[in-house]
Amino acid sequence: MKVAILLWGQYRTFDLTKWALKSLKEKHDCDIFMGIDPNQSIQNEYWNSKETTNKNILDATINFVQPKQYYIFNESEFYKSYNNFELCEYGKIPPLNATSNEKLFTQTDTHWKIHKPFDDSISVNLPITKIQGYQNTEILFRQHFLVNKCYKMLINHIESTKTEYDIIIRLRLDMIMWSRRNPYQDFPLNKFIGPHPNFYKEDNINLFKSIYKDMYFDIRKQNYNTLSTCKMATINTYIALSDDFWTHGMDLIEKMSKYYENLGDIMNQVRQEHHLQHWANSEHYLLRYIFNNNIEVRNIHSQNLYAMIIREFDKKKDIQ
Repeated sequence: MKVAILLWGQYRTFDLTKWALKSLKEKHDCDIFMGIDPNQSIQNEYWNSKETTNKNILDATINFVQPKQYYIFNESEFYKSYNNFELCEYGKIPPLNATSNEKLFTQTDTHWKIHKPFDDSISVNLPITKIQGYQNTEILFRQHFLVNKCYKMLINHIESTKTEYDIIIRLRLDMIMWSRRNPYQDFPLNKFIGPHPNFYKEDNINLFKSIYKDMYFDIRKQNYNTLSTCKMATINTYIALSDDFWTHGMDLIEKMSKYYENLGDIMNQVRQEHHLQHWANSEHYLLRYIFNNNIEVRNIHSQNLYAMIIREFDKKKDIQ
């Protein structure tokens, strides 16, 4: 299988996760397009160090990964783009304690079918006494700006080399991915020392470095017009679609590369139609884009692919 990996994010726990990437590269024909943000002070939840990733680490990461192309986050370039974005006024807002009685989506063993992205029967017009939200627009735009750079590098490479890929994998730097050899095996979780989320420790880094060659990756050709990801769920009155890790075929490269360009419009569409007063904003924006573009959604576990973020700290720890 010919694999394109869009590897992106902050360095964080790459000292551990890089061994899963190395195993994937050794078992499959992989081209990597990497985008890295050295500024670790900007995070949604501080489960990781806020120290800036220095040049020595950046150089070592590039040398380890050996990407076809890479991009180091450029603050001025980002803000030229981000500063053009304007949030619109709120339109319809569901009551804070509202929950939907509608089946907004259905699922089979392999796919999810979106019926509608939110329950439009319980939206109310302004004024409303309290508006709550969890989105940090700048962080969200930073993330997808970087992913967009990875897509652009991939597109440039395809245009210049005529390379064809069986699968496109969007993978964070602080994630591991694997496949199960049998339904009862969950490598590498059963080999980690200590309870989740305290997997990022020296013992586990050394353990992972010694056993990574045992990792198995069941890489399969992708369905047409289908995005495969980990989870879909209803959050009170709207649907959320996991956006940490996804795969698709070459037919969706152009469309998924335009997600960043459309993110501002999607956010404003949501504010006008059904403001999100709970969590999983980013996941709902992705779902809106998928729904608006008539893309099918597959459960990636039905393709025997699993992934998990490795955090540096326990969430409950006081991180300074």
